[in-house]
Amino acid sequence: MELYQNAAGMRVPAPSVAERMPAISSRGHSSGHLILREGGRQRVLLVESDLEFKWATILAADPDVLKLKEQVRLDWEDNGRQRSHFFDFLATMRSGSRAAMIVKPEKRTRSEVFLSEVRAIAEFAVRVGFVDEVRVLTDACIDEIRLKNAKMIRSMREVDEEADAEASQIAADLIGANSIAELVDRIALGARGFRAVVRLIAYGHLECLHHEVFSPQTLVKGGRDK
Repeated sequence: MELYQNAAGMRVPAPSVAERMPAISSRGHSSGHLILREGGRQRVLLVESDLEFKWATILAADPDVLKLKEQVRLDWEDNGRQRSHFFDFLATMRSGSRAAMIVKPEKRTRSEVFLSEVRAIAEFAVRVGFVDEVRVLTDACIDEIRLKNAKMIRSMREVDEEADAEASQIAADLIGANSIAELVDRIALGARGFRAVVRLIAYGHLECLHHEVFSPQTLVKGGRDK
């Protein structure tokens, strides 16, 4: 695991890879961070609003997202004038495609000025091969079920080698749909088994049959990465 070690001998996550550092504080503005785990590596991901924090939580829990970077710079040309734009997030998908994200409150995306600029930035970014698509993520786009599950995944992300190994073996042999409660019973490690099953869903090794908040009654089947 690629962790930095401080003077006290503690292992800490690698620093942010942002190309622009968010303001620490200002009126009407908030900033913060969360810790990403990408494979065996951990690092800091910076956010500068509660809305960005929510979307970062959702994206980090999405099994289709392989890597996530924040504050990624694009130098683009606007009618012959050189300009720079910083995308709030850039996600590399398991498919190999790249998506740049602009995070804004819904009420701030309605102006023609904003829409015109986003269209121009998106057109340039795709044309030069910087990304495959540009998305605008707003508060209106947030799926509360997806957000609750993403928060649950974050709270249960720490590896438990014994429980994870047992859950992985059971998932590999899974036939048809089973409830999470049934899998937990077979793992026979109580709450540790529930957490291990949630991690398998996050990794894409298991897939929920229905769009719902994870619970013991949730039905799951083998996922695409089984």
